[in-house]
Amino acid sequence: MIIKTKKYNTKTKKYNTKTKKYNTKTKKYNSKNNSKRGGGKFLSKLSGQVFSNTGKKNLSYRGIGSQAFRNTKKSIRSFQQGNQSNPDLLTLIYNNRTPNQITINNSTLNTIYESSKLSTAPHVQVNNMNHFLLVMILPGNENRKPKLLWAKNFKNRSSSIAIINYLLPKQKKLPIGSIYKVVFKLYRYPETIKEPFKLEDSITIKRKVAMQKLNTYLINNNMLNSVAISYLISVKKDAQKTMNSILKLTS
Repeated sequence: MIIKTKKYNTKTKKYNTKTKKYNTKTKKYNSKNNSKRGGGKFLSKLSGQVFSNTGKKNLSYRGIGSQAFRNTKKSIRSFQQGNQSNPDLLTLIYNNRTPNQITINNSTLNTIYESSKLSTAPHVQVNNMNHFLLVMILPGNENRKPKLLWAKNFKNRSSSIAIINYLLPKQKKLPIGSIYKVVFKLYRYPETIKEPFKLEDSITIKRKVAMQKLNTYLINNNMLNSVAISYLISVKKDAQKTMNSILKLTS
């Protein structure tokens, strides 16, 4: 009876041994599972990026989300400050959202525009959040003084009411087909400016006098050389159709 008991115990030990082997396989299986999930490697890599070998925090961490954060921060800064070298800092859109739409920017300045298509004020886009003064001027020559044709203030990409209403000169003395120049200038206000440019008598004031007041304002506020961008465009005088002629054509 004693011998049988020993054999039985021996078998029991073998059985236990098999059980241990089974557990070992189970551990290996679990280990493979963890490696597939990337738990250990991911945590070690992440901690290695945040902390240096010296145990100190790594301030130059560029882990998950850091690139997106930097791009977002850069976009916000660009939105607030704008890009001074951007050729489209100023965009003028005449006849906005119509078949006759005309877009004027740095890449279209060699175009000659018909005066009838520039008869109304354009929609203006200023690609910068700072404070600007936009003016439209008919340059002077030997026979005439310069005239202020239009003026508006811009801040945070939004415009105020026109300082002086838009007016494209009819150039009565020029024959049809003649080409003349018009200049747009975008002045940047200094950060310390207290009073932006304005005209108290903008409705009745003559355009030549308005130009003189603009020059005085620019000189007094040291803004003559603060032109952010300037567009000199060519305008061709064409036969502008009056309302009566349009009615005759449609009748």
